[in-house]
Amino acid sequence: MFTRLEWFRQPLSKLEKTLRLPMLVKQTLFLFLSRIIFIWIFIYILVLLTGSSHGLAIVVSFLFTIIFELFALRGRYEKFVLPKHQKNLELVREEAKNLLKYSNKQIINFIEKTTQKSAWSIINIGYLALPSWGWEIVFKIFFPLLTKKTTILYQDLLIGFANKTTESNMALWEVSRISDPMQKKTELNKYLDNHGSRAEDLDLRHKTLRERPRAIEGLTKLYEKIESPQNRLNRAKEKRVEAENNIIVNLRVPKWFFHKILSITQKNVSLREDRRFYEFEFDYYIRAALLSLADRLQIPTDDIFNKSWDNIKYESNQRNIGK
Repeated sequence: MFTRLEWFRQPLSKLEKTLRLPMLVKQTLFLFLSRIIFIWIFIYILVLLTGSSHGLAIVVSFLFTIIFELFALRGRYEKFVLPKHQKNLELVREEAKNLLKYSNKQIINFIEKTTQKSAWSIINIGYLALPSWGWEIVFKIFFPLLTKKTTILYQDLLIGFANKTTESNMALWEVSRISDPMQKKTELNKYLDNHGSRAEDLDLRHKTLRERPRAIEGLTKLYEKIESPQNRLNRAKEKRVEAENNIIVNLRVPKWFFHKILSITQKNVSLREDRRFYEFEFDYYIRAALLSLADRLQIPTDDIFNKSWDNIKYESNQRNIGK
């Protein structure tokens, strides 16, 4: 529910297991105990008050908790989770500017605080998997009941919306059109600041996009040759609008009801791509601090990710560097 399985295609490094993974578990438990179980117990008590059995109350309260979260999580994300994430990110970016001036103890403190913020964002933004996938599943199941026999695919009604992926693609496409080398470099750095933190696996040992110059160069050259992502988005939008217009004449339910369900589904599904961009925005700054610490402790870059966090802190204390 909280994280996508493809984040774990490779075994976790020792550093990831001992530094961030315990914080992820802690944040997961906190979310469960402070929100999910609270809602579940509240509904469970209400069902019991109707005279229902404990077994029925457990099942009903579980189902209602899922339904409640399907409706509530998008609003929670927009009003609370994303603003807090962005505020934390700005604080980390400002503090990261001072890494070269920090003592080893201060760097260790920065890594732990930033990793805590990272874990909070990964779990709370990752929890959006429930509505972003859940609403599509619900819509897919009930689609045949909402409409008469039609050749229109339900997926055609969920495409053509701007999201962080389309925003990123358009930004890189615009950078690739710049002919002046200096201006292109400046705009590329802006692009990487805003869109260069995507991750394929949940592990700090993996470089972020902004740390892979050859990949960036290859992507930029590729985008020089492709059509504008905005044009592709516009075509998808046109296909969606056409599908919506055609489906109206094949409805089994009132138009207002169908449009309401469709609108909720579309808004939640569009969050799916945004999650991938926000969840790992802290990784670049954590990695920068870790590599800085590795340099001071004379630990080979790759080796630091094969050490436990406690071992790294012990070595830092033993060497007494930066005091």
